[in-house]
Amino acid sequence: MKKPSGLVKDFYEYMFIKRYLLERKDITREHWWAYFGKMIWSVHTWCSNLLVVGKELPAEANSILNEYIEELKEGLTKGYISPSKLGFDLYCEVLTAIKSKELYLMNLYERIHSFLYYQECLVKWIKERKKHIVIIGAGRCGKRLYTVLKRNGINMIYAFGDNNVKLYGQILFDKEIVSIEKLCSEHPDFLYIIANNTDYMDLLRQLKKNRIAENNIQYYRITEMEF
Repeated sequence: MKKPSGLVKDFYEYMFIKRYLLERKDITREHWWAYFGKMIWSVHTWCSNLLVVGKELPAEANSILNEYIEELKEGLTKGYISPSKLGFDLYCEVLTAIKSKELYLMNLYERIHSFLYYQECLVKWIKERKKHIVIIGAGRCGKRLYTVLKRNGINMIYAFGDNNVKLYGQILFDKEIVSIEKLCSEHPDFLYIIANNTDYMDLLRQLKKNRIAENNIQYYRITEMEF
């Protein structure tokens, strides 16, 4: 996902798929929603990875991005690209790319490097405290956080905390999933990192209710820059 040629190869694969769809007689709007949705996510992912190392795309990637944008214009005009199918953030990215490729890349660059700085600050906060860590949340966000910490040489992860009783006692990676109440009771001085994009405030209140000091609580959300 770091080679500029990948964005180029993907484009010609999408053109192959497009020709196939156009030749079929049984293609519905759902097929085109899927086609453009996947294309938009590919562009976002490739450009994000390529912009990690600099503000400008390599020449071949920058050139093929023009072709992608023409495709997105067509998809938008025909009604195959909408916020209800993509989500608001990606839909806004498409509108920005169509309006100005330069603005799209600049915004994406700033967003990526803000995410990377956010991760850097979190890792620094953990390393300075030198305490065991509980990841609050055994879902997708918690798993992503685990990979970030391990990649940064942080090995003092004690357990995953969760409120789902069906998960208690299971092993995620090499750590046990434990009741949040039990962890708070037995390890009040550990660091607790909330890894949940939707229930942050409820989990924060729960930790405070169980007498976890606020300076031992941190928040993590998926940035899509974990790998």
